[in-house]
Amino acid sequence: MADHATQQLRVNDCTIEIMKGGSGEPLLYLHGAGGSKGWAPFLDQLSDRFSVLAPDHPGFGNSDTPGWQRVDPGDATDLVNSQTTAVLALDGNRVILGLTVESPVMTPNGDGRNDETIFNFNIARISSEQTITVAIYDLSGSMVGQVTEERKDPRGGYSMPWKGQDTKGDLVPPGIYIARIEVDSQSASAASTSVQRLVHVAY
Repeated sequence: MADHATQQLRVNDCTIEIMKGGSGEPLLYLHGAGGSKGWAPFLDQLSDRFSVLAPDHPGFGNSDTPGWQRVDPGDATDLVNSQTTAVLALDGNRVILGLTVESPVMTPNGDGRNDETIFNFNIARISSEQTITVAIYDLSGSMVGQVTEERKDPRGGYSMPWKGQDTKGDLVPPGIYIARIEVDSQSASAASTSVQRLVHVAY
């Protein structure tokens, strides 16, 4: 495991803990809702090429839980009694739903483990024939590969694998890539017709 250090910073009266390791161009890693879970093995791989900064977000790990969002007792609003909180769902016009990524750190060396990254998601609100595209970009913004699937009725679930190959079928160099799932909705009533995720390729 690569050497890494821990540093604490004060931001708006909140202590934020940051893990730092590696050397090279700076790379900021922001964890998801599950927390950072410490210095993960893929951060080791990234730190071979980058100076990795991995903070624990406020309320996670050893970072403080700030009082920026205060919850006061009593009714949520004068319009609703009995201390009820009203939550409005604002994603009713989204097209790409429930995206999950299997093996976001890919090692396409043919050993049968993490040889591909699989993008699982659902398409809604579009009933005309469409081509669903997972486009892969390097950090310079150049598209290096893509996976497509065409359906007469695109609604439903998708499981689209990328095997770490470029448009010529050759393996891409190790590094960080941006996967962009794209749908051409051609509809004013539909939003969020593309979403992006990071994919890491290591050998």
